[in-house]
Amino acid sequence: MGTVAEKLTYLNGTKSSLKTAINNLGGDITNATTFRNYANVLNDIYDNLPKVSDTGTNVSLNPTLKGRLGIVPKGNTYQDSTTGKNLVNIFDANAFKYGNGQDKTTVDLIGIIKTTSNYSSSRNKGILIENLKQNTDYTVSFIVDSILTESQSKQYELEVRAYNSDDSFNTAIVRQAYTTIGSIIQKTFNSATYDKIAIHISGFYDAGSDGTLTYHNLMVEEGTTATSYEPYTGGQPAPSPDFPMDIQSATGTQKVVVSDNDDNSQEVDIELNDIELNQIGDYEDYISGTPDNWILYKNIGKVVFNGSEDWIIYNSNTSRVVFRTDINDIEKYTNDNDTPKLLCNRFIPISYNGTWHVGNVSRITSVSKRILLVYEPNTTANDFKSWLSSHNTEVLYVLAETQQTPITEEPLVSQLNELYYLQSYNDTTNIDVTGNLPMRITASALKGA
Repeated sequence: MGTVAEKLTYLNGTKSSLKTAINNLGGDITNATTFRNYANVLNDIYDNLPKVSDTGTNVSLNPTLKGRLGIVPKGNTYQDSTTGKNLVNIFDANAFKYGNGQDKTTVDLIGIIKTTSNYSSSRNKGILIENLKQNTDYTVSFIVDSILTESQSKQYELEVRAYNSDDSFNTAIVRQAYTTIGSIIQKTFNSATYDKIAIHISGFYDAGSDGTLTYHNLMVEEGTTATSYEPYTGGQPAPSPDFPMDIQSATGTQKVVVSDNDDNSQEVDIELNDIELNQIGDYEDYISGTPDNWILYKNIGKVVFNGSEDWIIYNSNTSRVVFRTDINDIEKYTNDNDTPKLLCNRFIPISYNGTWHVGNVSRITSVSKRILLVYEPNTTANDFKSWLSSHNTEVLYVLAETQQTPITEEPLVSQLNELYYLQSYNDTTNIDVTGNLPMRITASALKGA
């Protein structure tokens, strides 16, 4: 096979064999089909083969066959919220400084509480319950992480103390010792007609010993049962103007691990860097394409209001003022009864026909670009802009049209190429994504028997 003629004869034989094999799989290759187009015919056959697929951050596909694994990176967005049920603010400057006892309690930035006590002066200062109602049942709950002491008893004490209007001590409503570590402690009490009630949590050790008690998730709520913990947000649902809730997006480094149920695995790190993949309801950002030809499809926009915008008063009454501005590329809003497809770090979305309260964000159908923020009564437009300048307000919204942007930055292009060539396994294929907030994926693989 040394001459050019011999090589061409061999190549034509290979082409004929490929044509037969591809057509046996359902292809439609004729003599007019160029050899270059054989790959496209094969890809069409692959695209039409039965597949199994699913969407999420942790996906398990079954049954699968070995072959190329299709993975589409998609948006994921998370925002915490509260009901306002927690009535103790551990981050207040005056927290754990009420009543008699030691002032030896500290709170770190993530809400871990540490208090040091000894036997001769075991009680520490307490934290006041805010918005206290009389003749009402309340439940205090918390979780102790550790007790560090030379004492063998290793106890701690919960004391619920009533105080008079002049801050003098009235009586101990609850005084109970515990030794439980790592699980929730809860105690219900009634406020009766007391003026003030404070929660005191302290170590309670053997004589002569000192110790440090560490606990978290301290909550006082109305009712007789401890419910899931939430942070203090002023006794009101959050997000709110004064208690924002961060909006998290799938961004940064995303690790994709593909495995079977044995010990086989593949993994790729996808460094999104400044790219944010978001989701609001059925609308989502995603990345799609082929090797070296990747496109970011944005369906979610973001704006940060900082007071530089043109805000005017839309309407007002004695309980609130509604301010209006425009977002130029927001989708058209078509139904005043629908909750607008928005996320906001300081305002809660509500339908235009709903009952507006301070802390709501809404839309109006008459002009598609308009967005409305509901704020405190008697606030002027200039006052509101001044407030925004120190309370930046982030809004995520659905775009009027999908925005397409080619991805050209390395190493992201190479990483997406690697993602494209990942393989499924016979029987079961697991795909797990991890990141600060994992991106969602839609994964598909050839369907097994």
